Amino acid sequence: MISGHAYSKALRAHLLTFVVLYGKLLENSLQELNEETKCIIRYAIHELIATNKTSIEDLKGNIHIKQLLDIVEEAAENGNFSRTAQLWLQYIEQVKFILLYIQADRVGDWELHLYCIKSMMP
Repeated sequence: MISGHAYSKALRAHLLTFVVLYGKLLENSLQELNEETKCIIRYAIHELIATNKTSIEDLKGNIHIKQLLDIVEEAAENGNFSRTAQLWLQYIEQVKFILLYIQADRVGDWELHLYCIKSMMP
């Protein structure tokens, strides 16, 4: 069992690894888009940052950000990746469940908690 500093350091390491891997996945997904779509998505991101609308609700509400996330998820599910890449994609999914579980624990969302537990089970 991990306690105290070791737990927070391990969680931070998982989060940093998640960010890097998801960034690579995003980068590969963006290569498949045409320039016009890329410009629209960049503009939408810059608008959100310029207006200080960086909360999760604002990001989920933006149709271009949602389109980008859908493209990334579709690439992760349907892409022809090597076995090592598939391992890292599974890792990304598990870290997503950890993040959702932590959110459910902090806000007291029982339904989200049950969903996370069910999703983490093999």
